[in-house]
Amino acid sequence: MRLPDEKTLAHTYALESVKGFGPQKFRELRDRGLTASEVLADPSRLPTGGKRGDTFRAEIARLASAGLEVFEQRAARQLERARQHGSHILLHGEGGYPPNLWASNNPVPVLYARGDLRILGNRRAVACVGSRKIRDEYKQRQRDFATFACRAGFVVVSGFALGDERSGRFSHDMAKGEYRMLGQTVIVTITEKHWLLPWPLVEAQLRELIR
Repeated sequence: MRLPDEKTLAHTYALESVKGFGPQKFRELRDRGLTASEVLADPSRLPTGGKRGDTFRAEIARLASAGLEVFEQRAARQLERARQHGSHILLHGEGGYPPNLWASNNPVPVLYARGDLRILGNRRAVACVGSRKIRDEYKQRQRDFATFACRAGFVVVSGFALGDERSGRFSHDMAKGEYRMLGQTVIVTITEKHWLLPWPLVEAQLRELIR
């Protein structure tokens, strides 16, 4: 498992709670060699300028003075859940964080993952998306596309929705009536709600498909 320490995760949650302090602001901190803990300890170190920066610094100072117990409790709960399920919690810009996500315009500060983290490091990734009520002839095209992509070494990324996304990740063996995996797949889903369930719905669905 790859897990951050409880304090670092709690401070990341705290900074993330500041209104308007999104992924790009976290990247700004990383680019300046700063951590969430350092900014919470000394808000004046926040590099954001202008009135926007002043607003952030005031809110961060208020947050730090009010106490971080709620964020510490959340961090402890999430770390315990990760240990129970052999899962990972990846922080913005640190080891194991997907390079494609880091380079995107929405590099989320905290990422929850299960499975082989080496797959997240593959920059050759492609998504199969579209209609949930895809017609049969287009389902076959999606399966053909996913098969070609996987054989070419691409990771197929999906939101695990019904319809063509599922067709893009699995090929259907009509004779046996079972799904079988074509290749490496990254399933992107909601974090907090699914993460806190003992057996997330997406995992149960996946087991049902490939058993």
